[in-house]
Amino acid sequence: MTGESTAAPPADATADLFDVIAPPAAAAEGVEELAVELAAGNAEALTAIATRLGLPPTAVWRAAWALLLARLAGVRRVRVARVSGAAAAASAIAYEAPAAGELDAWLIDAASRNGVHGAAAADEAGPHSAWAEAGEPDPAADQAADQAAIDGAGPALVWRVAGPGGAIARFAAARLDRATVARLGELLGVVIAGLVAPGARLETISPLTAAERACVVVAWNRTAVGYRTDATVHGLFREQAAAAPDRLALAWDGGRLSYGELDRRSDALAERLIAAGVDTDQPVALCLERSPDAVIAALAILKAGGAYLPLDPDHPTERLGFAIADAGARVLVTRRARAAALAALASRTVFVDDDAADPGSAPRVERAAPTTCAYVMYTSGSTGQPKGVQIEHRSIVRLIGRVEYVRLGADTRFLHAAPLGFDASTLELWGPLLHGGACVIHGEPVPTGRGLARTIAAHGVTTAWLTAALFNAVVDDDPRLLSGLRQLYTGGEALSPSHVRRALDALPATELVNGYGPTECTTFTTTYAIPRDIPAETAIPIGRPIADTRVYVLNRAGAPVPVGIVGELYVGGLGVARGYLARPELDAERFVPDHMGGAQPPHRLYRTGDRVRWRPDGALDFFGRADGQVKLRGFRIELGEIEARLGALPGIAACAVLLRDDGPAGKRLVAYIVPAGADDGGVGDAA
Repeated sequence: MTGESTAAPPADATADLFDVIAPPAAAAEGVEELAVELAAGNAEALTAIATRLGLPPTAVWRAAWALLLARLAGVRRVRVARVSGAAAAASAIAYEAPAAGELDAWLIDAASRNGVHGAAAADEAGPHSAWAEAGEPDPAADQAADQAAIDGAGPALVWRVAGPGGAIARFAAARLDRATVARLGELLGVVIAGLVAPGARLETISPLTAAERACVVVAWNRTAVGYRTDATVHGLFREQAAAAPDRLALAWDGGRLSYGELDRRSDALAERLIAAGVDTDQPVALCLERSPDAVIAALAILKAGGAYLPLDPDHPTERLGFAIADAGARVLVTRRARAAALAALASRTVFVDDDAADPGSAPRVERAAPTTCAYVMYTSGSTGQPKGVQIEHRSIVRLIGRVEYVRLGADTRFLHAAPLGFDASTLELWGPLLHGGACVIHGEPVPTGRGLARTIAAHGVTTAWLTAALFNAVVDDDPRLLSGLRQLYTGGEALSPSHVRRALDALPATELVNGYGPTECTTFTTTYAIPRDIPAETAIPIGRPIADTRVYVLNRAGAPVPVGIVGELYVGGLGVARGYLARPELDAERFVPDHMGGAQPPHRLYRTGDRVRWRPDGALDFFGRADGQVKLRGFRIELGEIEARLGALPGIAACAVLLRDDGPAGKRLVAYIVPAGADDGGVGDAA
């Protein structure tokens, strides 16, 4: 990858070429050319418009290009360079492209903008695309422009009108790939077709044709299956327990539980929780290590009508106390051994290791509905405080219902190796337990390749999820440690193509799947089954939406963008969270009304902040974040939260936190600080 940024411009920013496209995945050298031909008659019509308005044809072509960039980015202002044949230096032109208006007047105004020579006219980088003025090519000037393009000191892409019906694109291969330039040429042709159409106005011109809009908005989002929309998580579990009470439900080193036993033990704990005051939709703090007791407790909390709030018992007491207080959790579930450290954090504490009376066979009163909150998970927050994501029962049912990305059935043995507070555990627990399979609980607090191999072999594990970091570590050790798996899911951050290739070669019987999804969209939003013939250096797509999920790639104006153009990913469908717990201002920012016409509840879209693009096959490519959020070992981290905490410490005047890749040492967070009272401008750092 090159160093070009794919971050989205602010709403009032001036957009440029690399705001809407991604740099090439594979490194290349030199300068290449590509010819673009317009549809029959469109070049002549464009020239006729220029003649009628008394404008040079190149000025109209350049204006059409500026309009294309503006519509792709969803902003009003864009920058394009103007290159004369006699000089390599480009002049930067800032164009205003209103959403609506009279076309002739806009073209005249656009042509009058001659720009200012030198990159400093706009900013250090200068425009990344340009149009060359008409005239005979100047070999010396072209050579200088080529070198500037290669070095990053000049436009990466220079267009020139060529012949009666098209243009030639000349581009630096290290900064743009041929397929992207060809796609931009196609979209330029679409804009020019709109520009020369009878009665054209600015508001009628779009690079997205009606046919392509129908594809990216409707056809690729036909995912509705409506699986058991009347069901709750524990209700579906009870169906499995009633159908086969002796079937294996939980397995771990040294023990196992049948469906009937898990049902009875969770019923007994649910009765104790109800007696302790747990009510419908109420968060219940669950502070246990990964264990059979944690699974029993999560199921019991759901049966009591509550929402489990998973907390890591090894986290600092201050952070645990914040989550419990912020969520308003009045009841805490933990072990007696932790009573001294944790009991004071909640009004009531229920200990899982206390004896409980058999609940008997009294009729069970349903205390939850599909729209009841099932769990609350805290994620990093940019304001310095974590935020609680509320996930409803129907969202979990959608994750594991009539889906095609994973095989779930009575023969499934799904590995549970994630912390309960990591949303991958949602799939690890409820995927098998709501389909008659078994959840296999991994014993190591921090999983290792050798430990995973022992668990897979001892319990016949068929299916597992590993973060990208853990997957890479196991592959580096020996990918054959994962032998025996039928399906292996990995993700949480961009996958390493080389590690994927090595795993595919070493595990011929294992299907490898890239899973993508924010916590706010219930574990998985899209998945991609990685083909065995994928080239070693090809970036791994994040795939297509799963059942009852819709995805849209939108620009800054909230409009869908064409295939091959980078935009922000918005997610709709049953997996979208209820919202953040007691954070209405964040809800308003991230959970926006569904203006794309989705028929399913909750009729809102979640703005992921992730930069993606559609591929021609309907899968999505991922290109990082549009903000300061990063992922490390699968965990989502807001750098602003860490900076806010550091900045509040005595003795620190200023700080900045970065995710740094230190090669063999891997990725790590690094903080740079300016001590209070420092008079030498020195900066310290600490990993």
